[in-house]
Amino acid sequence: MLKEGIFTDITVNAGGGGGGIRAHRAVLAARSPVFMRMFSHDLREKELAMVDIPDMSLEACRAFVAYLYDDGGLSQEDLLAHRCELLAASDKYDIENLRALCEASFVADADAENVLERLEMAHMYRLRDLKLACLKLLFEFRKVKEIQEDFDGFVKTADEDLVAEITKFQKDFDELDKLKLKPDAEQIFTWDRLWIEVPFDLAVLYSWYYMHPYI
Repeated sequence: MLKEGIFTDITVNAGGGGGGIRAHRAVLAARSPVFMRMFSHDLREKELAMVDIPDMSLEACRAFVAYLYDDGGLSQEDLLAHRCELLAASDKYDIENLRALCEASFVADADAENVLERLEMAHMYRLRDLKLACLKLLFEFRKVKEIQEDFDGFVKTADEDLVAEITKFQKDFDELDKLKLKPDAEQIFTWDRLWIEVPFDLAVLYSWYYMHPYI
């Protein structure tokens, strides 16, 4: 239906010119609550039958629209080539499945060379699994020692909330490691978030959990 362009009623324009992509409002609205609201009210997009996405290249925009028509319409090649733009679009237009797909892709090839960039991305887009994967790389797998200079510079310039989260995670992980309690990154990550609401002594809680794992 997308390729044939039959009865299309909206044009999606990417940034940088190069022409628009003809599409169907019903499809876009069915996949995105943001598009649904956009086409349900007397907004510019509805009146002009046009949606502008200036922060996407034409190629990325084609991949994005293709995904809206068919989850399987996004090839692995297109995902890898445009995943940064696709992640931003999935966040902007509230498309959870695409957001999860991009996150899984970033988790899959996270390593010491890109972990700080990915950590910042995870914080910006609220990607729990990616943030946890980055923290595990840094502290559970000790990659922070390989990039110590870059890491020290990162914590001086990164978002304050992210730095506070990293600092607490590192402190708790090191404390449990010294106590020989086999710290688990996911448990620490979860409990650190709980601590925001209910302060507690993590070492005491972890010790209790370690001795009573099935309770």
